[in-house]
Amino acid sequence: LQPEKYNDIERTVTDLPKKYIAVYKFGNISHTEDKIKELSKKLGLPVVYIPSGRTSEYDVRYDVGPGEFIHIIKKAELVLSDSFHCTVFCLIGHTPFLTFYRTVPLHGKDLNSRMTDLLAMVGLPKRMVKPGKEIDYSNLFTIDFNSADRKIKKMREESLAYLRNALGE
Repeated sequence: LQPEKYNDIERTVTDLPKKYIAVYKFGNISHTEDKIKELSKKLGLPVVYIPSGRTSEYDVRYDVGPGEFIHIIKKAELVLSDSFHCTVFCLIGHTPFLTFYRTVPLHGKDLNSRMTDLLAMVGLPKRMVKPGKEIDYSNLFTIDFNSADRKIKKMREESLAYLRNALGE
């Protein structure tokens, strides 16, 4: 979908902190939890945790459907996630983000490849936080979303051309 189409789906959440870090994650790497705590403390921002089946010590929002998810991600000061789709919504909404490794790659099995590939394709590979990597606070909120938008637009056009060709249109 074009980014503006998500405005029709978005549902306003009124009881959010004025500024916050949104967290949506599936994995359970201690490094990720440590970085969430570090960022929250260093930035002085509370964490709004969108549940994904894991328990959390943060303000967990169990009232989140797709529309509220879009709103929480779009309005956050920063999003921390290990989710491919959450990363996509950060790109769409131009929300500063960091994407964490969901699992530590073992024996050629890597659940992170969609995220690392996406970030490489849009020119943002440094937004991927690998276990043991330090956060670059100097560029935390500096993201060239316009460049990413151009690359996504080109990929969308190429994909549509491929589909039209494959369907004989």
